[in-house]
Amino acid sequence: MKIIYAGSPQFSIPPLEKLLSKKFDIIAVLTQPDRPFGRKGILTATPIKNFAKAQNIPVFTFEKIANSVQELKALQADCLITSAYGQILTQEVLNLFQMGVYNIHASILPRWRGASPIQHALLHGDRQTGISIMKTDVGLDTGDIVLQKTLDITQEDNASLLFDKLSHLGAECIVEAMEILQYGQINLQKQAEDGVTICKKIIKKECQIDFNKSAKEIVQLVKAMECGPVAYSHLQGQLVNFYDCKVAIDKQIEQEGMEKENGTILAVQKNGIFIKANDGIIQATVLQFAGSKKITSQDIYNGKKLERNQIFKKEE
Repeated sequence: MKIIYAGSPQFSIPPLEKLLSKKFDIIAVLTQPDRPFGRKGILTATPIKNFAKAQNIPVFTFEKIANSVQELKALQADCLITSAYGQILTQEVLNLFQMGVYNIHASILPRWRGASPIQHALLHGDRQTGISIMKTDVGLDTGDIVLQKTLDITQEDNASLLFDKLSHLGAECIVEAMEILQYGQINLQKQAEDGVTICKKIIKKECQIDFNKSAKEIVQLVKAMECGPVAYSHLQGQLVNFYDCKVAIDKQIEQEGMEKENGTILAVQKNGIFIKANDGIIQATVLQFAGSKKITSQDIYNGKKLERNQIFKKEE
């Protein structure tokens, strides 16, 4: 069974690594073209491209896969696996693979169909997520299910941790699915019609913190956006990114800040910056000021970078 593997970010590396360790025949890797990265705009390859080249696997970087059907056809692959590839597959592309196209999707479908299932699971306070191996059709993650495995979301999980956990779970799942496919024992299941939710690609504007929301909602936003685009607010007109926080339990600080405006800094301590939300307090522990590196609350305390009664505000 000749397999082409399509992916782009770090998330897509463990499944490919696992397939290779199980001696599946990966004849090529598809990924996004090199893109400018960082302030200097340095042309940068995707993580999966670097990994594949190190394994001496041929890499194809189609600008638009729908325009590269003949090149794909020439590879004569039986099956295509996608994992956060980042391009839409047309029916013409799907028809090239006699054994099908299979996607490693980071949710329990039909919940969180779309581009950002991990962030949305955290953003909405889901207690459980997982991996779905889906036979791809032309719809938005509407294909039949090969198998699914669930994963509990803990209070400590943020986007980075959950990406890593689901990437490795996805590796286990895709190997199991390919073994089923190889031996002709595949049993596809239609997705449930109830419980469908859609998640679009998240843009920076959606990550602005509204301190008129509950402390829990703010913490969920920060954890969901921790590895990008990153939750943020403004302090005295300057943008401040929030990388880590939790709901604070400090009755004294909460009592003292009852009459303060939402977004007000109630205390600056080594263990956190305590900020008033609509129904309580968040305790921010890692921030980033404009033009600077990430900094812990202890460093902020030691450097006297923030003061009580300063107010974080939402800007339009």
